[in-house]
Amino acid sequence: MLSKQIYREELFKNIKYATLDLPSHLSDDARDLLTRLLDKDPKKRLGARYGSFEIKQHPFFSKIDWDKMMTKQYIPPEPYLKQRFENFLKLPADQKTNQEVYKDFIKDLSSTKQFNSKDNVHINGWSFALTQQ
Repeated sequence: MLSKQIYREELFKNIKYATLDLPSHLSDDARDLLTRLLDKDPKKRLGARYGSFEIKQHPFFSKIDWDKMMTKQYIPPEPYLKQRFENFLKLPADQKTNQEVYKDFIKDLSSTKQFNSKDNVHINGWSFALTQQ
């Protein structure tokens, strides 16, 4: 019980005082989104004034059609990611490198996608691209 309390106190101390350290591979829009969502002052956080509308208007989400999202017209990423992971596990050990996986991933992006990933890359090597079911 005591260790749980110490962890909780450290967590809240970090939330209040620690500097936000974001990975360098994030896009400017991704960095801005996270920085504004995690602002130390709750009154200044993105969404504090106008709720989800304010968050959805952020440039990070500029390629998302929110009406399409709300009517569940996008294919969820889980089946695609599961298949990619299963394919990765089947590769010989010498091909299980980030470079090989990245090449295959980029090849997949060119054939099937829901969002224009070339214009909307926030995290290097990752996109909203999915295969059709």
